Amino acid sequence: MKHLKAQDAKHYDFSLAVERRGTGAAKWDLIPDGRLPFWVADMDFAVAPEITSALQERAEHPVFGYTLPPESLYEAFLEFQLRRHGRSIAREHCVVVPGVMPALRTAVELLSKPGDSIVLQPPVYPPFFDAIKAKGRQVAENPLVLENDVYRMDLAGLEELFQAGARLMLLCSPHNPVGRVWSETELTELAELCRRYKVTVISDEIHADIRHAAAPEHAAASVGRTEHAGHAEHAAASAGGAANSGHAESRAFLPFDAFLSVNEEDSGDGAQVISLVSPSKTFNIPGASVAFAVIPNRPLRRRFRAGLKANGLDHPHIFGMISSEAGYRFGDTWLNGLGEQLHANLALLDRLCSESSLKPRLYAPEISFVAWVGFHDFLSSAGLTDEEFQEKLRSVAELELSHGPDFGTGGSGFQRINFATSPALLEECFQRLERLV
Repeated sequence: MKHLKAQDAKHYDFSLAVERRGTGAAKWDLIPDGRLPFWVADMDFAVAPEITSALQERAEHPVFGYTLPPESLYEAFLEFQLRRHGRSIAREHCVVVPGVMPALRTAVELLSKPGDSIVLQPPVYPPFFDAIKAKGRQVAENPLVLENDVYRMDLAGLEELFQAGARLMLLCSPHNPVGRVWSETELTELAELCRRYKVTVISDEIHADIRHAAAPEHAAASVGRTEHAGHAEHAAASAGGAANSGHAESRAFLPFDAFLSVNEEDSGDGAQVISLVSPSKTFNIPGASVAFAVIPNRPLRRRFRAGLKANGLDHPHIFGMISSEAGYRFGDTWLNGLGEQLHANLALLDRLCSESSLKPRLYAPEISFVAWVGFHDFLSSAGLTDEEFQEKLRSVAELELSHGPDFGTGGSGFQRINFATSPALLEECFQRLERLV
């Protein structure tokens, strides 16, 4: 990898979708031929060639034995976080893990006991529910509130759950599927509640790196500054026009651990935070199965490492580590090009929604490549239930979208659409939707 260097942006083409059928791709090969997929949250774009080159270089070595995470991987991750987010992370706080969800499940097991209530904020990523229920814990829902076309946290309702005894929360930040980048004010108030009730937060930050074109950088470095607070509130207000605008103000991600300071040496009885960060969405390498758990508290970090080992999760994949390091080291230009394409695709998605006979309502995401789209008007006029609509999407429109009710409370009438594909496929998606009219 030491011989590699980043290529010029002209080498990257995001206008075409790579043919993926027959490769074992879950997004494409789990559905019938002829059906178009806009569900699983990976992209149809080719990875940065620097990643491919790094894998080819390592593959030339004829032994693929058990491999420890190299120090160069940590360095690449830390430099990327500082460069892209202005986020300074201590090396000793980092643990390499084989994916965000294995790490999240391990943390749930460590930080709660059977029967405990664990908070999440639906509509939210469906595996969150599974991670709680599979361990014999109880889901404590703190549904997001949709107000003036903007999703916000119900902090009063959240405090009631904490008062009732919940001491662990799964935070989706940025939020999947609604696309919110939580503001400084929101995260400050959340952190205050966590301190008051000694709540530990597991923060899933897997979508944090994928800014759209013209999104600001280095917001983490400005936390607490008056001008940044003003920007955050302006962004939240401007997002009020995001539904069916396609141009929600894209803004920089703020990590929750910048708001919840943690004593690195205490016994872990107070509020804690585990941040889960991954290059998988960022560089379109979810099959690499590599992520980082950032855990400031030393005793908690020690327990977490032991939990990984007990579950056989302490050996990340050799090629996953290679591809992750290459992305962090050489992927900035590719990532910037991706942001430009996503910005264009989101504008296209907005136009397609506004022209559609189904009158879908787009809640444009502030970050990443999944869009929350409401079909309530069409379901009402057609007299369809969610399940009937999903069946028609598959059998008549021949489309596979992410079913809104799967995301829990607040998901009825919605579909999540992955727009990280070619403009041509997005247009075909909406052409097929017209079959339902």
